[in-house]
Amino acid sequence: LSITPFKSQKDAKHTFTFSISMFYLPIKSIPLNHSAKVHNQSNTTQVSLKIQIPGKHRVSKSHSAEVHFTVDINQQQHMEVVSKRIELSSSSYKPHLSVDSYYTALDNDLTQNMGIDYDRTDQFKQIIASHPIPKEFENVVRSKSKSSGELSGLTLENDVVLDGSFVEKYPFVKDFKVLLVPGLFTQHYPGYFVRNLNWIRFGLGLNVEVIPIHTEESCEANGKFILDYIVEKCRDDENVVLMGHSKGCCDVLSCLMMSGDGDGVRQKVKGIVMMQGPLQGTYAAEWVEGHKALDKGTGAVGKMWGGSEACLRDMRYSAGKKRLGEFRKDGDLFGLGKELGDKMVCLMSCSAFGWRELGSVDGLVGTASMGVIAEAVEKHAGFLCDGLVIAHDARMPYSDVVLLDDMLHSHPALFVPKSKYDPAEITHAMLTLLCEKLSRTYDAFPVC
Repeated sequence: LSITPFKSQKDAKHTFTFSISMFYLPIKSIPLNHSAKVHNQSNTTQVSLKIQIPGKHRVSKSHSAEVHFTVDINQQQHMEVVSKRIELSSSSYKPHLSVDSYYTALDNDLTQNMGIDYDRTDQFKQIIASHPIPKEFENVVRSKSKSSGELSGLTLENDVVLDGSFVEKYPFVKDFKVLLVPGLFTQHYPGYFVRNLNWIRFGLGLNVEVIPIHTEESCEANGKFILDYIVEKCRDDENVVLMGHSKGCCDVLSCLMMSGDGDGVRQKVKGIVMMQGPLQGTYAAEWVEGHKALDKGTGAVGKMWGGSEACLRDMRYSAGKKRLGEFRKDGDLFGLGKELGDKMVCLMSCSAFGWRELGSVDGLVGTASMGVIAEAVEKHAGFLCDGLVIAHDARMPYSDVVLLDDMLHSHPALFVPKSKYDPAEITHAMLTLLCEKLSRTYDAFPVC
């Protein structure tokens, strides 16, 4: 919430006017077209007014709200906002941790520090438009495609590079190894991460592996596995880029939080790409646990595959809040978060679920696989999601972000012919944005 005071030209002596805007999800500032006039009758004045926060097409519903703030007026007739808060009061909104914990965990100070300049959505779209996947890639995919289980831990040989311009522009990536971290249950999904891995290897010519985590294990267990994998499998002269999808993002975060001074992993990881990770949590996990039959069924499936019941609990909002709380040490607000955010790019998305909005293929796939959960999330929280995760729950502080309102949760890692998004295109765009961020942040990563 941003409140900017300024004097009214009509009555500059006694009346002040406020321009009010609100950070949206929270990287886009939208004007609320409301003003409040305060008559200078005392040094401290409290202001309350009702406003309507507009919904965004295919992203969120509108909410009525009350804004409360306190202002101080000094002898020079300058006004300063000294406190502020907003209360959502729409009957269609049911308060839940999906929004409540977000602002509790991040606080107003951090929300203000995020800034609009972290939004890389337009650049993402430009990269995809200007770098179509060549037709020759299909031949590579057909000859190299394997199930994600067979791809786990496998480094493919560099016998072809379809886009040499990437390494030419970002020469520092020659020393990079990209490690893909899959999401919940995905070791059983045919084709999962196949196009991502093939494009990184044969499209861009980079070293790449899928870390063979147990996708039904807890974040703690998988975080330790990733940590040990980097220590044991990566050479001393290799720099690491971690690219996670869905729960794999939470596993990546757990790994980096476990890393200490002795193992050197946090220093070795030079870049992080998070795609649709429930970093703050996801209402989908709350919804499943709220239905006893679904909860027992999910836990039984996880245990049947040798995993842990904690794999779902680790995506609840209480777990997300605990994860973020680990960053707050000795009053240093997100000291570690700033370190990680400086080398991180997050992909956030949401979508409507229907043939008209998505087209026949995506509409069918999305509605069949995630439509019920998406409807439950929208009904409860008032936000559209990607099928599993609300957009603002998929970002980390200080990271660059991409926010799309037409992407399903499956798009970044599972390819469906005639679908709107290709995992190879998404991977190319996200790695490009990461390289651009690294070159802006660190002198050691120049762009040619």
